[in-house]
Amino acid sequence: MTITPLQIKLVCISVIASVGLYLGLSLWAGHDEVLNAFEKIGWSASVMIFGASLFNYLLRFYRWDLYLTKANHPIPLWDNLNIYFSGFALTTTPGKAGEIIRGVFLNKFNVPFKVNLACFFSERLSDLIAIIILCLIGLSHNLDYFPIIIIGILLVALILLCVFYPEWIKKMQQYFNPHSKPHKILAYGYDLLIQTKDFHHARFFLFTIALSCIAWGAEALGFYYTLYVLEVNIPVSQAVFIYALSMLVGALSFLPGGLGGTEATSMTLLILAGVGLEQATAITIFMRLATLWFAVALGIISFGYYSRYLNKNHQ
Repeated sequence: MTITPLQIKLVCISVIASVGLYLGLSLWAGHDEVLNAFEKIGWSASVMIFGASLFNYLLRFYRWDLYLTKANHPIPLWDNLNIYFSGFALTTTPGKAGEIIRGVFLNKFNVPFKVNLACFFSERLSDLIAIIILCLIGLSHNLDYFPIIIIGILLVALILLCVFYPEWIKKMQQYFNPHSKPHKILAYGYDLLIQTKDFHHARFFLFTIALSCIAWGAEALGFYYTLYVLEVNIPVSQAVFIYALSMLVGALSFLPGGLGGTEATSMTLLILAGVGLEQATAITIFMRLATLWFAVALGIISFGYYSRYLNKNHQ
């Protein structure tokens, strides 16, 4: 039970790209100034900020557990936690698609791959809605960026249209040759949407969105606390907006882990808010380490541990 060479290659490329990106940003902004900002954040503040990210991961795991239970495939808590965190090892793939590697482990518990895919799809949809909601909180500070949010809203509206009315996808199939790729893609998409049907009943759907808002809101508050420690005077609502819009741009870019898009947006918004280049660079790099790369590190640890654990118990 191992990650495929292609998946390893994708992770290595994203790591190398991020190291190059962060090194380039540091040299551009001023290496010493960035390091000084890191020192000012300190260990105690770092523990709180990384803790906010861990809270985000655990709350999203709880949501994942709810999805599997709703699909009538409950998994023992410890196993499920390791399986969920293992997916973070490949979170730097485009659209976080690599996280479906969880299906390798879920197969041991007789969970069909289509259930894993349905949970993954529902997760991404819930996350996207939550991020857009967080963007709207501080929109008044940055009305110029409303068109980007509109793109996100339109994307969510289109997905929800497919979720609640999958029949129109079924009807589209008749316009394509049954053996053509478009026909097969539409058929697969229809089956996926039917599989997610139970996840999108009003009460359950709204509850998962609320969980997502709290989870991502925790990271946004971690971002605000970073600003506070560095004595950057920005309102909480504006800090939440900067964090959320950066995540939204990264998601819409479909780049691995949002690399480049997220960082560029965060730095641009911070500088426009009056933050110096050096501080904006340090804040952006630190937050990406505390959110994206913290998750990847936990994922690699969980994947390695759980792979050995299963192999040991099935020998």
